[in-house]
Amino acid sequence: MDKDRLISLLDTILFVGTLLAVVSFLAHYGFFLSPNLLHIIRQGAFILTGILFLDNILMLLIHGHPREEFLKHRPLYIMTALILAHFILIKFGIYGESPGGYLSRYFVAAQVYIVFMFIIKLTKVNRLVFPGVNWRPEQLFILSFLGVIIIGTLFLSFPRATVAPGSMPLIDAFFTSTSAVCVTGLIVVDTATYFTRFGQFVILALIQIGGLGLMTFTSFFTIFLFKTMSFRERFLMSDVLSTDYIGGVHKIIGKILTITFTIEATGALLLFISWHDKFRNTAEALFHSVFHAVSSFCNAGFSTFSTSLAAFRGDVSVNLIVMFLIILGGLGFLVLMDFFQPLDGRRRMLMVQTKLVLTTSVLLILAGAILFIIMENSGVLQGLSIKEKILASFFQSVTPRTAGFNTVNIGLLSVPMLLIFTLFMFVGASPGSTGGGIKTTTFGILAATVWSYLKSHDKVILFKRRIPSRIVYRAVSLVIVSFAYLFIVYIFLIFSEDFSLVDMLFEMISAFGTVGLSTGVTPHLSSAGKVAIMLTMFVGRLGPMTLALALSRREKSILAYPEETSIMVG
Repeated sequence: MDKDRLISLLDTILFVGTLLAVVSFLAHYGFFLSPNLLHIIRQGAFILTGILFLDNILMLLIHGHPREEFLKHRPLYIMTALILAHFILIKFGIYGESPGGYLSRYFVAAQVYIVFMFIIKLTKVNRLVFPGVNWRPEQLFILSFLGVIIIGTLFLSFPRATVAPGSMPLIDAFFTSTSAVCVTGLIVVDTATYFTRFGQFVILALIQIGGLGLMTFTSFFTIFLFKTMSFRERFLMSDVLSTDYIGGVHKIIGKILTITFTIEATGALLLFISWHDKFRNTAEALFHSVFHAVSSFCNAGFSTFSTSLAAFRGDVSVNLIVMFLIILGGLGFLVLMDFFQPLDGRRRMLMVQTKLVLTTSVLLILAGAILFIIMENSGVLQGLSIKEKILASFFQSVTPRTAGFNTVNIGLLSVPMLLIFTLFMFVGASPGSTGGGIKTTTFGILAATVWSYLKSHDKVILFKRRIPSRIVYRAVSLVIVSFAYLFIVYIFLIFSEDFSLVDMLFEMISAFGTVGLSTGVTPHLSSAGKVAIMLTMFVGRLGPMTLALALSRREKSILAYPEETSIMVG
């Protein structure tokens, strides 16, 4: 047998082994199995580990460039070497215990690595299932989110994911997975009591992947493992990340992940310090801290407490930490990188987008807090201390922009306050963030456009910079497309659901803004209503313009038309 055929055979063995690894992994962690079946799976795991071990050694020996092969898959070869070392040590009596425990751990690690490598190969943007199709960035972005939602639905459907016997209904699993991946937070079941710790871990993973995007993760690990990206991959990721600097895509991806994990780790540590004494043990306190830190920064709004953060309404530290995480996550990575860039001895010159995002965000937060404390002083704030009223007002002003946590009962808010929240949720977070809505920049540009018109200016000016017409057109188009989509969904919900018009409007805009606040109607939606809300969460997370561009055909206009100046408007 020649070398090429042998390599092909070894690749086939590795592929089959990967599939078996996936099946055994899902069966072991997703289902309640009998002791006999568990024993069979463990024995199969040992045999499969041995096969993969031999496959790796043979691949390394016959490869024309063994050093390159080793560097390419060094984590797998290191794990293989550790397995061999443990067997040798156990054989000579240095270790007295059975190798089963060690082998099981290494097998799980090998499973995770092999499966992730398999996902990378499937999601690498230049090797998708249909190589003849010229996939556009927005299409790849949509497909990656759909793929994660489907996988999340599968995991949440496992019997081990829920406390009650049996599996979660498919429509509810699909809804929860969509809500987590789209970092929304709308729930049809109580996350705290319905899901096991395994199910909550699945939701946490979906939030993290959905917040950053699968393509960002896979691109990072492609760079980490293979040290490079193809030009097409860098070009597509530059479009996804909204940057013209194609050569620096890998640096931007690295900065995004560094910023994310640094802020989340800091938030988790601060939360742990603030509330660790309120839990039974350290492990439980640590899990809740990490979950809420990730959920806050990703603006997901999922909570492992049945009443969200209402129990911490008067806790200054918890409120400030969560608000800080929400605000940072909602600013967008481009703004964070611009704001925290090194000064190098020069005066800081922020981009116009950074100034617009910060100005709009501060104004919306202040306006929301003032309106809330005025309009709800005799409502949900009645009976609270001054400190609790101020904290609750600012907290509720921050969360409607896209986070979804709450420290008061949203279902008890007055109708005027619900409508104001609806406007906040429609605006949403900022571009490049984990939030939805039309974005703060769109809102700011439209406000500046109206102001320029009232001042009889023919140009839109922001911070002494002229805004290009194409950006104004895009902002106007985004709002019009969003209104059109939401109008259709609203009419559908009015006919399919038996709730008040305000409740339906609030629920729909909450989904579109990927906020997650609800007046309590989400668990009672019909199947048709759940599908409509799921679609709205998906549209809100990806952006209506992204979906419109993905479904449209790009055509360049080659004709120049005469200008018409006599159309009356308004």
